[in-house]
Amino acid sequence: MAGRVSVGLPPNIEQADLVSYGIFGLIDAIEKDDLERGIKFETYAISRSKGAEVPVAVFESQEMKGILAGAINRLGGREKIVITLYHYEGLTLAEIGQVLGVTESRVCQMHTKAVLQLRAKMQDAR
Repeated sequence: MAGRVSVGLPPNIEQADLVSYGIFGLIDAIEKDDLERGIKFETYAISRSKGAEVPVAVFESQEMKGILAGAINRLGGREKIVITLYHYEGLTLAEIGQVLGVTESRVCQMHTKAVLQLRAKMQDAR
């Protein structure tokens, strides 16, 4: 799909970026799919994925990623570590607890606090 969509787009938009945005669209489709509507998931997912490589959406997505990165950088030390290890390194809460020397439930609390802070900062940015 990324190859088909890339035709006609400016050359500075790389196919690898389109694939990444398509993946975000697929994740969005999984989260928002409503089985009760009777639409095949494949049909819905394709439209959501295509809607994720439009150039304006690409710009907005890049801008939001920058805002999110800045917000993550402004988190407190431990919250930043928790977000990084959980979302970017793929560690479980228990593994993060071992790294930080705290309980899994404490890591869960720190993660929740960090996510709430990030959501608030992202809402302010909109």
